Amino acid sequence: AETFGFVTTIQVTQMLKYFDKLGVIVYIDATEALRNVVVTDPEWLIHSLSLITPNSNDSTLGTDGIINAGLEKDLENLLNKSLMSRDLLEYLWNGERIQVEFLIEVMKQSLLLSEWRVGGKDNEKYLVADLLPENVECGPIEGHRFTISFKNGFLPDGVYERLLCLSLSQSNDPSAPILGKSSSKFKFENEEVLVEKTEGEMVFTVAARKISALFLYTVVSILNKINTEVMNARLSWNIMLENVENNTFVALEEARDLKLEPWFSDDDQGDERSSFSDFINNFL
Repeated sequence: AETFGFVTTIQVTQMLKYFDKLGVIVYIDATEALRNVVVTDPEWLIHSLSLITPNSNDSTLGTDGIINAGLEKDLENLLNKSLMSRDLLEYLWNGERIQVEFLIEVMKQSLLLSEWRVGGKDNEKYLVADLLPENVECGPIEGHRFTISFKNGFLPDGVYERLLCLSLSQSNDPSAPILGKSSSKFKFENEEVLVEKTEGEMVFTVAARKISALFLYTVVSILNKINTEVMNARLSWNIMLENVENNTFVALEEARDLKLEPWFSDDDQGDERSSFSDFINNFL
């Protein structure tokens, strides 16, 4: 770059972005890990991602080789639980550490992968969004419901899966979650939660009254995090809370003004309730 007079970081970045637009290279500057790598062979990137993306002509796991490499348990976790281990990623990509870190970051940034922080960090795993089973039997639960509807009916692929991972990472009882493409059931604060997804909406059912507001607070916080860090603030949504007295849904702001229980009441959650109320006031 210096040979052609590009001497400042800003100039080099502008040059890389220009060549990226031309399709000569791939340059992504969303995070530091991405910013440090320039892909001079875009086809390499496409092929690398296709190795763990289903419905692709290049997608082949090569199960015999995986088993021979001593990764049979990792393969079982991938096929049965949609969880990809770091060891399996390194085997499939067969790359140097910086290449593997870059590819993981690309997939995280595009919501193809989400970090699985359940059960500690001793064994690094990622939830592969496209590998979640289509139909799982979660079964209904009785409880308190709220909905999040995305404007223009737009819910990008991977947002639901990322939300599941981040919700589970804060759970005190991550045992045996049931995860599927359109519905999932898991424990949050030792209480059952059901999440159902349609094309442009997610419906949440919280079994226990005492954690209803806390779970709503957690979900909205996670969505804000995803929107800021991944979606460039392009997501927008409306929240509706159930009035259990007449089985209707009211807008979040109206629910606050009505002090609608269990979302806005003064009992059960102490400081957590206060934090939630402050958060909602800022959110609105």
